[in-house]
Amino acid sequence: MGNRASVSQKPSVLSLPVECLIQARRLVSLPHDASLADALSLFRKKNISCVPIISSKTEFALLDIMDIASFVAFSYKQLGQVEFLKKRDEVFKLRCVELANFSARNQAYTIKKDLTISQLIHEMRLTGSHRVVLVNEANEIVYIVTMSMIVEFILLNLDVLHESPDEPLSAINFIGQFPAIQLPANDPTHSTVLDAIILMYNKNISSIPIVGSLSGSSSKQVIFSVRDFKYIDKENFEDLMLPPIKFIEKYQNYSKSTAFQDTSLTLRDLLRKMVNESIHNMYFKFSSNRDVNDPIPTTPTNKRVNQYNSSMMEAQLPTPTPLLQSQILAYQSIGDNSKKLESSDVDGKEKVSMNGVNGGDTMFSVITNIDVVDFLLEDFLIDVSDQDEE
Repeated sequence: MGNRASVSQKPSVLSLPVECLIQARRLVSLPHDASLADALSLFRKKNISCVPIISSKTEFALLDIMDIASFVAFSYKQLGQVEFLKKRDEVFKLRCVELANFSARNQAYTIKKDLTISQLIHEMRLTGSHRVVLVNEANEIVYIVTMSMIVEFILLNLDVLHESPDEPLSAINFIGQFPAIQLPANDPTHSTVLDAIILMYNKNISSIPIVGSLSGSSSKQVIFSVRDFKYIDKENFEDLMLPPIKFIEKYQNYSKSTAFQDTSLTLRDLLRKMVNESIHNMYFKFSSNRDVNDPIPTTPTNKRVNQYNSSMMEAQLPTPTPLLQSQILAYQSIGDNSKKLESSDVDGKEKVSMNGVNGGDTMFSVITNIDVVDFLLEDFLIDVSDQDEE
């Protein structure tokens, strides 16, 4: 697990109140009647991927970029490309509150602002949440605390949380989840941005390396993230039909090449890159001569991910027709004319690689911001409720 600070003594910084994570940050929110177009515009302007929709001082819901992206992707599968592209006006006029937690992965867990940081992290790990809603004594929303904010806190206090923060990741046995799922650039079964979104939804991931080349172009390695969906608006709606690699080339206004690293990177530099460049998932290259069955560090994350991957091997895409019928009020044609998502849409065709065979000569591991928290703080969070009460 690396050379952490002594686990017999929890660092005092973990007993600080959650409010220390917020400091002068101001809450960004949307009103109850905001549209999908309003949400995407705000996501682009503020470079965020989640926002609370406020109905009253104590009533709110969380809208995540995956809620929007999965809604649009499933609508595309339901309607077919021609009908889907005709519906752009209805899509962008849809009220955001109709899509809150559409992906079923964005529940609004609340915590009181008087909790300590260690209690906060413990609760987030128990619920599997990437973010929680901080509320005051009157249950009014104060702020959204995210896993990225916790990683920033860890970076600022790294020297008291780990004894060797400037050692290479390989030396402290921290390589994350191996092998990471990757997508060949020329895979015909995931040929559009929306196909890639459905794949990521189905695999419960938020980004994916795309490797290889399209016909007539040079080979590349890029990362497609669900957060890239925020570049979509009514004028460029057709670009959802682009191959993911072409979409990335067109819309990413900064290079994500730094999201590919090797394990000579130090722990401190890993956290710096994650914080300064707003990277949630960092990928590490391994040559194809590494056997996927080679022993790797058994971190809490790898145990959890291995269990999840085993359960996902036979997973199928959901069939969201009833949910779509109740939420897409403007889509009157769905009941009779839509095409249901059958398991044949995925089964037997999926060429997504978990071991690099279909992705070329390179395999990847991935370290997420949750992995960072697991790796550095797991031992400090055991029986944290009792410890903090003491």
